[in-house]
Amino acid sequence: MNRPRLKIKPSRWERYVELLSMVTAFASLFYLISQYASIPEEAPVHFGLSGKPDRYGHKSILFLLPSLNICLVIGLKILSGYPHLFNYPAKITPENAEKHYRSGLRVLRYLNLFIALLLGYISFAGINTALGRTEGLNPSIMGILVGGLFLMALYHFIRGSRKS
Repeated sequence: MNRPRLKIKPSRWERYVELLSMVTAFASLFYLISQYASIPEEAPVHFGLSGKPDRYGHKSILFLLPSLNICLVIGLKILSGYPHLFNYPAKITPENAEKHYRSGLRVLRYLNLFIALLLGYISFAGINTALGRTEGLNPSIMGILVGGLFLMALYHFIRGSRKS
């Protein structure tokens, strides 16, 4: 694969999206740490399609989602330095590389944000359910986050598939 290696600088908006992803991921960890002493030993670790908890486990498992969230945000940030390695729906040439790289990076940043928000929300809801503040996941919020994730990915795939 002999694709051009270009350094694509993010726009101001894209830097905000990256920052929001980081803040969301770390906020979910800090929220868990701040509430950890109050969480009962047994906490919800899985939610069914209804949004209600259907499996419980030791409260320490609640660290899994914020940790995964942070690893994904950091990992995808590192990956954004290598847009020439991405899979594109069109052949990359020196003439169209910048356009496709910029689009690929935009998709990556938005996916990162939606995933951070989704994992952050599930973590937040799990903590609050364990504390008796809520009864589980809100299906509307989950629908917006999951639907937005798929619609955004589909939009960028279709847009990137156009002849360049």
